[in-house]
Amino acid sequence: MQGDLPFIYQDAFDDESIEEKCQTALEARGVRIIKNAQLIEIITEDDEGLEAVLFKLLDIPDEPEDEDEIEGIEEKSEGQGSNMGSGAAGTGEENS
Repeated sequence: MQGDLPFIYQDAFDDESIEEKCQTALEARGVRIIKNAQLIEIITEDDEGLEAVLFKLLDIPDEPEDEDEIEGIEEKSEGQGSNMGSGAAGTGEENS
């Protein structure tokens, strides 16, 4: 092939009615369209293929992590009423 193939309708990518038709067709097939988002990571497993797709919503501002809040969460999980990982499947019940 020599050169690029010509476009039949060069403005198709800027035409809102075509965009709407494409989105409607995709949504009818079960595709969820998320606008104003940035792709962060695609997670796959060799056995099962696609596992997860991570996006960051651009219209939600980042919240700074508060070190005191993180430490408080860690302290609670270390002993005060946490049953995670103890007993049968983390329920707090002992195996018989």
